Amino acid sequence: MVGQRGFLQPALEVVHNNGGIFIADEVQPGFARTGEAFWGFGRHGIVPDIVTIGKPMGNGMPVSGLLAKSEVLATFSDQILYFNTFGGNPVSMAAARAVLEVIAREGLQAHSLDVGNRLQA
Repeated sequence: MVGQRGFLQPALEVVHNNGGIFIADEVQPGFARTGEAFWGFGRHGIVPDIVTIGKPMGNGMPVSGLLAKSEVLATFSDQILYFNTFGGNPVSMAAARAVLEVIAREGLQAHSLDVGNRLQA
């Protein structure tokens, strides 16, 4: 895996010390793709303030997600009373659930780690 474990911690501290929030974009490393952790940030032992997830979530179906710490969402909702782009639909949600079920059932995180280790060797 590219990048030394834990290298994001100093960046997280700089962001927080300067009043910012740390956003992890998990479109590429998320959903067990690295093999080391289900989320890319997981291998660094940090918890982002916001996590964005998307394309792999629906395996081709239009679906995405946003996860955030409650205090970040509280600040947002105190200033903006209503926000919505797309409300989602049951077909895309079913696809997203099926993706999670296949990852778990077929052991794809362990498979990703095995293939990655073999490629690096």
